[in-house]
Amino acid sequence: MKYYPGPEIELEKSELKATISSVLETLCEKEKEIIRLKFGIGNEQLSISEISQKYNLREYTVKKIIKRAMDHLRQPKRKDILKEAVVK
Repeated sequence: MKYYPGPEIELEKSELKATISSVLETLCEKEKEIIRLKFGIGNEQLSISEISQKYNLREYTVKKIIKRAMDHLRQPKRKDILKEAVVK
């Protein structure tokens, strides 16, 4: 028997995606794109090696960009927005 999520679940997923997208919009363009690719947000999920090849960057540089973006996402304002969206 196949499970079909109800409209409430679809609405929650849609709201969560919108919240994540709005928070990612606060990052610089490169950070936003690399985070989307690393975690498969709206795109396919790529490894650090694949991302470095796509952007012609060293893996070390990609890791630094990911770390910097994650540090930005952990700032209280952004963190609280994401936390509230997940806890709903």
